[in-house]
Amino acid sequence: MNKIVRSGFLILIVFTSWVAVADSPNSHEYKLGAFTGAMKYCEEKYEDDGRYKWARLRAADEFRKMSSSEKLSYALGRDNANRKGQYLGDKLDKNECRSLLKLSEWKRFSKK
Repeated sequence: MNKIVRSGFLILIVFTSWVAVADSPNSHEYKLGAFTGAMKYCEEKYEDDGRYKWARLRAADEFRKMSSSEKLSYALGRDNANRKGQYLGDKLDKNECRSLLKLSEWKRFSKK
């Protein structure tokens, strides 16, 4: 019984450590995911001739090259930005969406 409890406790520690690392808002993958989620939000709210979709798809293209833990971090950033309507703490109004496109913000995160 003691062995089972110790094994379960060890698995819990490893899993929570892995999730904590994957959820880092400072990671390259999280920021790239946040940009993708922001572009999805902007696309749904302020459609602009497909430019938001194009930027989102180009940034999301990097997703295929990521490891599973990197994909988790990416997905958390994407989902948080899309659900909250915020990009790294900034409210996504029409002007913020346009400025992200103009700055080609996704390019900043496409290089390590």
